Amino acid sequence: MGTAEGTVHGGRQQKNGERHVSASRWQDKAWGLRYIDAQHRDVKLPELGNTASVSGVVQPFVFCLVELLMTLRPLFLLGLLGLLAACSSNDAPKPVPAKPVAPAITLPTGPGPLQPYQRELSGQLLGVPAGAEVELAMLVVDERNRPQKLLTSTKLQGNGQSLPFQLRFNPEAFPVDGRVELRGRASKSGQLILHLPSMRIQQATTQALGQLQFVKAP
Repeated sequence: MGTAEGTVHGGRQQKNGERHVSASRWQDKAWGLRYIDAQHRDVKLPELGNTASVSGVVQPFVFCLVELLMTLRPLFLLGLLGLLAACSSNDAPKPVPAKPVAPAITLPTGPGPLQPYQRELSGQLLGVPAGAEVELAMLVVDERNRPQKLLTSTKLQGNGQSLPFQLRFNPEAFPVDGRVELRGRASKSGQLILHLPSMRIQQATTQALGQLQFVKAP
């Protein structure tokens, strides 16, 4: 009995021992896994070391690149300034507005030498603005001052100054008992602006009438 129990207990102990051994083996295996993991970590450390060594190579390269860019920076700025200067020089100059040229004042040309069969009225017209069109006429009028016949006429261009005139006519057309008047008017842009008060011409002779003043039209 004692032997059997011892055997049984010994067998149990052996089984327990086996269990302990197996547990220790599992622990060993687990430790081995941890050890292997640690070994893997140790193996990876050289890789990190390699990365560090690569970064040690990259850093001098980046430094050299920065140095190169800093060296080329003044050249880049000079090139940019030259390009801007070339673009500004190629711009077309702005057209300068032409100054308005004042119209030249031209005096009316004379009709030439007076012919033997002609008579002439001459003088100066005052108050005629520049650009105005002046009409002078010798008219035969009736008792009501209505024009009946045109003896002669001329057209002049106002210049803003004293405007000389020469009005020639045929004395044979001058009526003996009729009433002859010198009349004038000035218009601008087709609108009557001034007129010359009627002046009666008594004789069919050459006469200098002097200065005649234009007044505002009624």
